[in-house]
Amino acid sequence: MDISDQLSRAARLTWRHKTLWWLGLLPGLTHIATSLAQLWFFHYARREFLPLLSQLPPNGPPLEQWLFTPDTVEKFFNVPVLIGGIVWLFLVGILFWLLLVWAEAAIIAATMGIVGEKPLSVGESLASGRRFLGRFVAIDALLFFPWFLLALAAMVILALTVTSTAVLAVNQSTATSLFSALGLGLSCAGLLACLLIPVSFVTLRFRTMVYRDAVINDAAPTSERPIRHTVRHAWQVIRFNLAEVLILMAILWGMQYVFNLLLSAVSLPLGLASAASILIGLVTAVLLAIPQALLFVYVAVAWTLAYWEWNKE
Repeated sequence: MDISDQLSRAARLTWRHKTLWWLGLLPGLTHIATSLAQLWFFHYARREFLPLLSQLPPNGPPLEQWLFTPDTVEKFFNVPVLIGGIVWLFLVGILFWLLLVWAEAAIIAATMGIVGEKPLSVGESLASGRRFLGRFVAIDALLFFPWFLLALAAMVILALTVTSTAVLAVNQSTATSLFSALGLGLSCAGLLACLLIPVSFVTLRFRTMVYRDAVINDAAPTSERPIRHTVRHAWQVIRFNLAEVLILMAILWGMQYVFNLLLSAVSLPLGLASAASILIGLVTAVLLAIPQALLFVYVAVAWTLAYWEWNKE
């Protein structure tokens, strides 16, 4: 397979077929919501935490006294608020995950329609993606189970750390015991979080292939073909085309990395400007979400075309 030709073809399809652009609205919405959440947290932290941090030594009381002041305990070690925030983030994360999975399923269906010279409309693409959504969720449940165990262990350790630190702070324990509990818990949670990075990278790339195998080789989303058979067949396709898979993975990952690096350079001054105005922040979030959504679409189309070729071979 000529990888450069496939990348060029993916670019042409993405540019010519505006249906794919509209399907990028779903990941675009998640980018906008994430940017607005970051903006809200920045304003919240500046309003709630900055006055407390200004009281740190040498301008304020000793560190031990500062840690046990009622305002510090209420703001930093409020267990109900912290646990509620973790639960809220978890639920929002589930919603974003479902939207992104749905968007990718719709883009795969739309791309295969274009390849088969039977282009789908936006509604038809979304409907097809929705029919495959349950199957994709089952694939993720299987592939991400090791990642989930690591993440769950890290969250449990983090929750225990926050709870124990809050109890020590309320009981006015010594600063040594407070920092020991906090340091030990954060170190263990941080170690598990570091393990999540390589596991996430490998799992995300493999699930990309399994998604496409499920759409291309299943006659219908309600097919009796077991998920494990889909995973096994995708692994066989990867093995037989390992060099090309790794090359395409490196190219697309490098493209996304450079793109995000350039976007960060642009978003930094815009982010500083948006800190002074909610309206500017909203406009900035929308403007930055558009290229991110188009890149999501292009990468999904490129993987779909490539897997279609590998599967034929």
